[in-house]
Amino acid sequence: MAGLVGAFASRPLTAAERAGVRAMAQRLDFTGTSVLDWWEDDRLAVCRVHHPFDPPAPALAHRELEVVALLDGEVHDAEPSRDPAPAASGAASSRADETLRCLDLYARHGVDGLSRLDGSFTLLLHERRAGRLLLAGDRFASRPLFYHAGRERLTFATQSRCVLLPDVPRRLDAAGVRQFVVFQTILDERTTLEGVRALPPASVLAFPAAVPAPRRYWTLVHAPEEIVPEERLAEGLAAALAASIRRCARDSDRTALLLSGGLDSRLVVGAAERPLTAVTLADSDNRQVALARTVAARRGFPFVFLQRDPDFYVNLVDQGVALGDGAYRYDHAHFAHLRGAIPPHLTTALTGFWCDFLLKGSALPNRRLRFAGWAATRSAPIPVPAGITTDALTDLVLSTLNYCQWSHPALLGIFGAERRAAVTDEIRALVSGLLDRAAHHASGPEYRYMDVRLNMMATRSPAFLNVLGLRHHFRDRTFTFDNTVLDRALRIPARLRVGGRIMRRVLRLLAPDLYGIPDANIGVRPGTPPLLEHLHHRLWVYGRRLRPGPAPSDPAMTAGGWPDMAELIRHRPALRQRLAEVLADPTALPPEVFDLRATAALLADHLERRRDATALLLNLLTFGVWHRQVMV
Repeated sequence: MAGLVGAFASRPLTAAERAGVRAMAQRLDFTGTSVLDWWEDDRLAVCRVHHPFDPPAPALAHRELEVVALLDGEVHDAEPSRDPAPAASGAASSRADETLRCLDLYARHGVDGLSRLDGSFTLLLHERRAGRLLLAGDRFASRPLFYHAGRERLTFATQSRCVLLPDVPRRLDAAGVRQFVVFQTILDERTTLEGVRALPPASVLAFPAAVPAPRRYWTLVHAPEEIVPEERLAEGLAAALAASIRRCARDSDRTALLLSGGLDSRLVVGAAERPLTAVTLADSDNRQVALARTVAARRGFPFVFLQRDPDFYVNLVDQGVALGDGAYRYDHAHFAHLRGAIPPHLTTALTGFWCDFLLKGSALPNRRLRFAGWAATRSAPIPVPAGITTDALTDLVLSTLNYCQWSHPALLGIFGAERRAAVTDEIRALVSGLLDRAAHHASGPEYRYMDVRLNMMATRSPAFLNVLGLRHHFRDRTFTFDNTVLDRALRIPARLRVGGRIMRRVLRLLAPDLYGIPDANIGVRPGTPPLLEHLHHRLWVYGRRLRPGPAPSDPAMTAGGWPDMAELIRHRPALRQRLAEVLADPTALPPEVFDLRATAALLADHLERRRDATALLLNLLTFGVWHRQVMV
C-alpha cells in the first residue's frame, strides 16, 4: 500500500480542495497500476493509494459515537473486538476486523486505547459529532505521515510534497535542510518544507484544536539496567522475534525474503515455518551471494540471485529522490527495480530492516575495537560517565553518531563562512534539546544518546528508503515493527546490544545450523572471539597484498551487496556530470542556504582523492534534485 492523502476542514471542503487531494494522490502512484480508494463527506476527503492485490481495510462507522475509522496499513494482535455497533454490521473480513479493533479500543479507552494496537499503520478517526479529526500512527512511525495545519484546514499525506495544496505557498525550511545534510535524516519533527511537520511515533494529532500539536499515547522507555542472565534476555527476544517472523511470513507462497549474507534476514530463515523465496541482489556473484545461497539451501528456500546493472545507481537518481521525497539519500533505494525482476506472484517483501538500530546497538555510543593499532570489524561500547553534562554528551553525539557528517572538515564550509557560527549553534541546540527531552525516560546517558537517533524511530533512519522503495511495489513487512519485539529489545542493556552480542545469541537459539555459517560482513562464523576474528581479517588483507588477483574491471564493485559509492562517483562519468551540474545550480542548491563555490570544490576534492566526500556529495545531490522537483 503506497499511502494516503487527505484534507479536513472546520467548514465544508470546496470543490477545488477536493480536486487538490485527488491531484496529490496521483503523485503517490509510482507504478501506474495503483488503485485510488476515495472516501469523503462534507468536511473530510481522503484518498488511499494501494496495490490492486492489497485492498485497504474498509472505512467503518461507530453509530453511537458517530465516529468513522479509516485504516492505512495493518493492525494485528489487538484485543478481541466487542461489537461496537458498526454501520457495516455484516463486515466479517479480516481487513474489516482490523478497523473494528481500532474502533473498539477507541470506544472503550479513548485515545489511550491506541497504545494497545500493534502493527504498521496510520489511523484516521473522524468524530462527526464533535467536528474533529484524529490522526494516529504506530509506535515505530513505520508509515510516515506529514501534515500542515492552517486556521481552518488540516492537510496530510504520506509524502511531505503532497501536503501543500495549490493554494498554500511552498517555502523552504532551511533548518530542516541543514539537518538532512548533517545527519542524512531529520532528527526532529521538521521537514524541508516550512509549516509541514512529521507526525511523531505513537502520536495522535487532533484538529481543530486550540494549538494543533501531536500528543504521544506511548513513550519509549528504556528499562533500568538489571542483573538478568544473558541467556534469559536472549530467550525472551528470540520468542518475540519468532512470533513476529511467523506472522510476517504467513503468506509464504507469495512472500519474497530479501536475504543477505549477514545475520538480520538469517533470523527469518531460522524462524519461518515454511520456505520463502529468498532474493539476493549484488553487483556480482560474490562472497555475500555465495553465503546467502548457502543459508537458503540449508532450509530449502528457493533462491533467486539478481545481478544489478553496473549503472543502476547512476540511473536511480530521479526515482530514488522521488520515492524518498528527498528525505533519504537517494542511493538507499536499493530495491527500486525489484518488482520487474522477480516472479509476479511474489506480492509481499519481507526484510530485517532496523536490526542495526534496535538489536545491534548502532544507535548507541560505540567505536571499533582496535588491536595493535588496527581497527577490528567489531564494535565496543564507549563508556559514558553517569554525570556527563549535556554539552559534553552533545559533543559525543556529534563526533560519533552513525551517519553524522559533523566531523567532516568540509561540512560547515558548504553552508558559507558567514553562516558557520549560526549553523554550529543551531545543530548543537537541536542535539542538546533532544538529549534533554530524553532525560526523563532514559535510565542513563547512553540511552539519552540513543534517543537522538530514535526520537522519530524507524521513519528517520537513513536506510528507511529501503522500505519505501519496496512499499510502492509490494506489500512490505518488517519483523522488527512489532511491539513485543520492541519491548524485549528495550530490556537489553547497552553493553549487550553493541556489536550484536545479544543478537548472535538469539540466532544461535533460533537456528544453530545457520549460526555456523560465516557472516559475510566479517568473513567468519558468528561468535568467533574478537581477536581471532581480527586476525582472520588481517590475514585476508595481507594475503590479497602478497598474492593479488587480477585488477577488478570495475573499481566500484565490492564483495558485498552494495557498491563502493566513493568509487562509483569517480568512475561513472554520467554520475559525475549530474553531480557537477546540480552542485553549481542555484535552482537546485539555493544560495541562501549553500555556498556553491564550496560545493563545487567538494566534488573536485573527492575526484582528486584529496578527501572522501561521498556522503556529503550524495546528500547534496539528493536535496538538489528534490528541490528542483518540488520547489522550482
